[in-house]
Amino acid sequence: MIGLIDSGMGGLTTLAALVERGCDHRFCYLADTRHAPYGERDSLSLIALGERWAKRLVGLGADAIVLGCNTLTMAALDYLQATTSVPVYGVRPPVVEGAMLLGTSYTCRKLGRGVALPRLATLIDAHYPDLPPIRAYLEGQLEGKSADTVVLGCTHYALVKDEISRVLHAKTVVDPSVWLARKLPRATGGQGVGVDLILTGDGDQGRYIETLKTLLGKEPNIV
Repeated sequence: MIGLIDSGMGGLTTLAALVERGCDHRFCYLADTRHAPYGERDSLSLIALGERWAKRLVGLGADAIVLGCNTLTMAALDYLQATTSVPVYGVRPPVVEGAMLLGTSYTCRKLGRGVALPRLATLIDAHYPDLPPIRAYLEGQLEGKSADTVVLGCTHYALVKDEISRVLHAKTVVDPSVWLARKLPRATGGQGVGVDLILTGDGDQGRYIETLKTLLGKEPNIV
């Protein structure tokens, strides 16, 4: 089983990228909605949360952990790789020359570059797939900006990459989850993809299932 951690819906895009890459496996997806958004937290709290949820997933039988969150990866990946009994992987935004990086406050501050969108992940968790409030926020935050290439520095943003591309007139949108999926060893058990969903706080599990269905292009096997 692969344990996947995010603060909300964003890591579903990472899960979908792994499946698209050929990972025929059972997943346990943990959405830490109780402590969202991660992008406005500090390093110590992010490390503590990452350690807490990694231990829980290992206890449930995970033989690998994927941090489906750029912010959590930036804060806690090195620590978790050193202290967790199973392999831990994370999503990092690649450096692409001339590209515009969009990210959370934490990620942009940590990297010292990029355009921070502090409320976007929260709006996606609250409204997706209802796009008008998300679109209005993007248009307000990115007014007057444009870029040929955009790097997504938050897994949530992949859910609205078409809106981001439209607002910024971007020709290319780089999704780091796809890069991560290429690096991970393929796990092919031949049993089909199964997904356990854990929400630590409030959240509409049905909306998570519908979003995953859209991303996978088929009905997910929720176990």
